[in-house]
Amino acid sequence: MSTEVIRRNTRKKEILVQAAETLFLQKGIRQVTVEEIVRLANVSKATFYKYFTDKKDILDQVMRKSADAVLEKLQSLLEKGKQGRMTKEDFLKIVDMNEYDQLFQSGLLMEMIEDYPEYVEDFRVSYTDQIMPIFYDLIRMAKIDGIVRMDVDTDVLMIFTQALRKPNIHEDSPVLQRMSFKEFNMKYMDLYLYGVMGSDKRDT
Repeated sequence: MSTEVIRRNTRKKEILVQAAETLFLQKGIRQVTVEEIVRLANVSKATFYKYFTDKKDILDQVMRKSADAVLEKLQSLLEKGKQGRMTKEDFLKIVDMNEYDQLFQSGLLMEMIEDYPEYVEDFRVSYTDQIMPIFYDLIRMAKIDGIVRMDVDTDVLMIFTQALRKPNIHEDSPVLQRMSFKEFNMKYMDLYLYGVMGSDKRDT
C-alpha cells in the first residue's frame, strides 16, 4: 500500500471521527445514527464499516482522541515545569475544565455512564494508568515551588482526586436542570481546590 493511499485512508477515518464527535456533542449518543455520521462526513456507509464495527466503536475513537489531547496537555505542563518554576496558573490548568476538550465539558459523559458503564470504567482505568505518573510528577513540582503544601500526602491526594472525579450525579438530577454539566464541573472543582471555608490564598 502506497504512502498516499495510507494518508487518504487515515484522513477518511479522521473525518468520520470528527463528524461523530460533532454530532455526539450536538445531539447526544442515543440520538445519533451511523447514517447521520456518514452524511456529515460525506462518505459512504461502506467506508464507515471499513474502519468501525458500530457506533460504540467510533465513540471509543472519539473518547481516545479527546483523552490523548488531555494527556498531551498534562505532558506539556510537566515539560514546562521541568524547564523552570511551576506557577499557580500552571497548576490550576491540571483541574480547570476550561483547559480540556469539549467532550469532557459536556453532558455526554453522563449519557455514557448511563448506557456504557463497563466501558467507561475500563476506559477510566486505562487512562488513569497513563495519567498517574504525570500527576505525581506535577504534584512533586508544585510542592517544591510552594503551590501545594509540603505536608499533603500525594497518595491521599490522588485517592481524594479520583473519588471527586466520579460525582454521584445523573442526567435527571435537579442540579443539572438549573445549570449545565460544564458549570457543575467548574463549581465542583472549585470546592476541590478551595473547600467551603474560603481562603485568602485563592486571591494570591
